[in-house]
Amino acid sequence: MTKPGEAHLSGEAVRPLNIGTHYETFIRDQLAAGNFDTVSQLMCEALRLLEERQTGAATLMVTEARFDDMETRSVFDRVRSQLRLQP
Repeated sequence: MTKPGEAHLSGEAVRPLNIGTHYETFIRDQLAAGNFDTVSQLMCEALRLLEERQTGAATLMVTEARFDDMETRSVFDRVRSQLRLQP
């Protein structure tokens, strides 16, 4: 049984996370600035961006595999660098 204030994920309560003072401060600052109304909104946006980044990385790798010339590889290297991905 879930306690008030706990979230559900696949039928189990999500436990409080230990994210460290850096991210706790960042979250407080984001809420204080009015960028998000709740921690849940901030976390959903963070997860959405992570998912988007990973999906983009996977798409990049599939697309990159279709090209094998030096000029195109250079373009992919720049994109990978901007996304902070490993070759």
